[in-house]
Amino acid sequence: MKDVDKDNNAVNGSGFLTRSGEDGPSSNWIECFPAPFANQLAEIRSRKRFRYEKRGKLAQLNVSETERHIRDNAAVAADVQFVHDPYEAEAGYPADPSHALATGVPEIGAGPEAELIGDLFLDCILEIIDAVAD
Repeated sequence: MKDVDKDNNAVNGSGFLTRSGEDGPSSNWIECFPAPFANQLAEIRSRKRFRYEKRGKLAQLNVSETERHIRDNAAVAADVQFVHDPYEAEAGYPADPSHALATGVPEIGAGPEAELIGDLFLDCILEIIDAVAD
């Protein structure tokens, strides 16, 4: 997640919104990899297709609770769904069976309703993890 406040190192809601030209924010199903959590996280990091920013964060969410929370609390009808979207191996990248997209998420800058949806994602964070391992 790129949207981290540089002053207090906190995640902000716009990090969960769709960026221009994307189908939706990317996510990963940690359950695609064997436990423990440290192994699942290492697998996700090793299969990423972009460079994590030094101050970047990963947020752990419960998918069904997040979808429900947004549906129940958004100011306008919101149909946010996490859709499994695995990547095949290509161009020097390994396959990523854990990749998913959050569909129905508005774009950054789409107004106060979009900002609210980003903030509703924040309500659902179970854990925040540094994107770059120590």
